[in-house]
Amino acid sequence: MLDLRKMTVWTIAITALFSYQSAEATSRIDVNTSLAASNYRVFFKADASMPNHYAFLNMMENFSSDNSKKTKQKNLTDVQSLFKIPEQSAQAFIQIIVQSYAAMTSNNRVATQKMLCSKELYIDDRAATYELLDVLDDIKETNLVRQYQLINLAASHLGVNQHNVSTEFKEWLDILKRQQTHHKFNHAALYRQSEENVETVVSRSCRFLAAN
Repeated sequence: MLDLRKMTVWTIAITALFSYQSAEATSRIDVNTSLAASNYRVFFKADASMPNHYAFLNMMENFSSDNSKKTKQKNLTDVQSLFKIPEQSAQAFIQIIVQSYAAMTSNNRVATQKMLCSKELYIDDRAATYELLDVLDDIKETNLVRQYQLINLAASHLGVNQHNVSTEFKEWLDILKRQQTHHKFNHAALYRQSEENVETVVSRSCRFLAAN
């Protein structure tokens, strides 16, 4: 017999996957290196094997996390120096990234609320909840890739006389790759031994995921 409640949830999940492809992000939780490999669907060490879009997420967070005058000036100087572009172009590049990150996080909150946190759609089934958390991670990554592609395109027309600075942009990402790890959890495996009820898991996930 068909479970209409689950069908509704998964219909919304698939709809959201396509509706939010111009938004973004992936879940970021501090990695506990003692966790078994089965707890991760994806795990990248801090090296060159990491896909560029994960390093780009780091860049967006760095540009968006501190609005102090000192930090803004440092970011501006770094962009000018690396890309060898005038101040106006550097400011435009940073502004594009900050705006992209703001739009991305806003859309993530909307998607999380619609798919996971709405009382009308509350899921009390553990397996379905963990699968939905995985889907949300995948939606965020799909959108992150899209943001990376757009910024990479912008970088190809950023320099003086529309000079292509994509090479320098990717070199910067290579540096950032050595400063972080990245992963996506297998939520069912992660919570398999947990005694937490599903309400607690959903509540915490809504607080965390909606903030990204």
